[in-house]
Amino acid sequence: MTKKMKGKIILISLLSLLTTIVFSKVISWWIIIPLGLVFGYWSDLKPIQAFSIGFFSIFAAWFLEAYWINEMNQSILSQKIGQVMVGINPLGLLLMTGALGGLGGGLSFGFGASVRATFKLTVDDES
Repeated sequence: MTKKMKGKIILISLLSLLTTIVFSKVISWWIIIPLGLVFGYWSDLKPIQAFSIGFFSIFAAWFLEAYWINEMNQSILSQKIGQVMVGINPLGLLLMTGALGGLGGGLSFGFGASVRATFKLTVDDES
């Protein structure tokens, strides 16, 4: 992997993490899907690479937001939800939250990258 590609991956990861956190304050949770599509398309990565970047950056964003909310209410809500969900501890709930967000982000990133790859093949075939 080239130095330029590593820089691009870091840039995309940080941009997606920050835009997810900022837009989720204004819009609802589903903002990860259109953002993932745009970043996945724009990234010019292979779909599996885009999925990985999307998963980990959105996982981090959702985990950090859930952690912040959990700390603000002194784990009261996560403890009660954990009791309802067969004794899962608060950290387990935070990890589950991050994994669900990461899965949505990874799939949308991967789909955006797949759309770009498909259009790239179609344009190359017509030439």
